[in-house]
Amino acid sequence: VYLSRTLAMASAHPVGQPQAAQLTWIDGHAFDVSGYEHWHPGGLVLEHFIGRDATTVFYAMHPISVQKWLKARRVEAPNAPAQPPCSEPLRDAYIKLHSEFTRRGWIEPSLRPLLNNLALSFFFFALAFWMPWGSSGVLPPTMLGLLVGMGFHQLAFTVHDCLHGGVIPNKWCSRMVGFLLGGLGFGVLSDHWDDEHTAHHVMSNCVDHDLQQRNSPLITVDNKQRTEKRDVLPVAPAVEGWLLRVNHWFWILAATWGGRIALQLVGIQWATDKPKHRAWQVALLVLHYAWLAQLLSSRSAPFPVIGGINFGPWFAGLITYLVAGTLHIQLLINHASRPMNSDKDGLRSGAEDWVSWQA
Repeated sequence: VYLSRTLAMASAHPVGQPQAAQLTWIDGHAFDVSGYEHWHPGGLVLEHFIGRDATTVFYAMHPISVQKWLKARRVEAPNAPAQPPCSEPLRDAYIKLHSEFTRRGWIEPSLRPLLNNLALSFFFFALAFWMPWGSSGVLPPTMLGLLVGMGFHQLAFTVHDCLHGGVIPNKWCSRMVGFLLGGLGFGVLSDHWDDEHTAHHVMSNCVDHDLQQRNSPLITVDNKQRTEKRDVLPVAPAVEGWLLRVNHWFWILAATWGGRIALQLVGIQWATDKPKHRAWQVALLVLHYAWLAQLLSSRSAPFPVIGGINFGPWFAGLITYLVAGTLHIQLLINHASRPMNSDKDGLRSGAEDWVSWQA
């Protein structure tokens, strides 16, 4: 049920019908973004801010250099319509805070996290590959899984920080680092993850539109997830209700193993939408599992052996993703403790700005 619901919700839906001129407002000025959503580096999330004030999300998700691009799309008076309503005190307070953080250099890209995380990741992988253990030289599956999982954990932080622009200011360079470390190292389709993660930050806890929350249908769920989402797999209400009542018993395993499988399946489905342009990312994912399978099979002790079959590498793999999956647990705890929003909410259905309904 978990996997089938994830796949059923993997297709994006347009937010609304195209308009003659698609305008969004930043710093009190109107900008025409017609047609730009299809090649916007942040993906289709731009559609959610047509007709709304996007000042806060613009500052939150873009480097200062992007402001140069805005000049050519600014709609000058008297052609600019009136600015939509927004929470101006909240908006201005956010801009002031953002400016202060910028002045202090707190949000400037830095190579330090990249170097720190890569050093830790190399340390754990080096132990997994070469640490001697006993006369046979192989490691117990639990220890091997722990080491590889911790290596993955640090790689995931590196990819996350790079794709957020926290390491390298250039988006293309950041995506290349994410492609290599994410695809070959951690085992995710980095471009797909980047698009989903951007939507996750911009549309946090919004049913259907927070794409990473949407992919965890039986874990971070409340009544709006069950009743107001657009894509609901037809499951008997009694079955779904029972699963939701008992999911606190198995949600850690679902968040680690299930979250990993869901991430792979949704990513591969994303790649099949444009196979000519995205097949190379799937090829890198295949290489990732090839080297991982080789490592686990060559370095894992033969335990347990059932019916003459050595399940040691499989057990090590389960431990690997249990450890690496603590990233999912962190995400889910952060967001499951907060209420979900939906398109039917009065605040979302109006012309309020991003910060208003986020707050």
